[in-house]
Amino acid sequence: MQPRVLSILFAILLTGCSSETPRVGFTPDPRSDGAEVWLDATPSDDSAWTVEVRAAGLGPVFGYSFYVSHDPGHLTRLEARSATSLGPDASGEAIYLVRPSGEGAVALGGARRGRQAGPVTIATATTLATLRLDAARAGRSRLALSDVVVRRDDGGFVSAHATGGTLITE
Repeated sequence: MQPRVLSILFAILLTGCSSETPRVGFTPDPRSDGAEVWLDATPSDDSAWTVEVRAAGLGPVFGYSFYVSHDPGHLTRLEARSATSLGPDASGEAIYLVRPSGEGAVALGGARRGRQAGPVTIATATTLATLRLDAARAGRSRLALSDVVVRRDDGGFVSAHATGGTLITE
């Protein structure tokens, strides 16, 4: 084969095997073993994304709180809600909080209603909250999970690894 043809074939092979960042999608930060809280994002329609705050390995939990933040110039928050992972609010087992916390951030949390309610064990992957975000423009946005606090019913803390990720939209 001619050297030029080989060069072109080699270039095609390299392009096909590249490890470029995906054009559209969510790239989560590396997760760890043990107690962890993380973000996961999936497309829900043309420009909206569903972001779930998930947890596993926490053991018996009395309450938790955290912030989820994003670039408000890239993403618009359509909705934020807590899941009833600590029991239903309607029956008085738990109470949940969802509060905007400045532009591009929301504070979320949940707690059992009194020590007599006892803890809830979060051992396997459990959804703590769900957000719906709309892509206002194409780009890349850091989705961050911060100030994660997980408490036991005796007042002790759970040391949990928290991870976010990067959302890329067209």
